[in-house]
Parts: sequence; C-alpha cells; structure tokens
Amino acid sequence: MKTPTRLAALVEEGLVDEVIGQLMSGKEATV
Repeated sequence: MKTPTRLAALVEEGLVDEVIGQLMSGKEATV
C-alpha cells in the first residue's frame, strides 16, 4: 500500500496524527 501524496500532505499537517491518536487512545495510548 503506497502512501499517496495527498495522504503524505495530511501527515505533514498532522491531521492524520490526530485521527490515529484517537484510534490509538482506544487501543494503546503510548505517545
């Protein structure tokens, strides 16, 4: 699964980090 430029841009912004953070908080919150 390649990372699209659009997704990479979102990661740069930190938006994906926010979403992943919410998902991780339910499973493992080690940040």
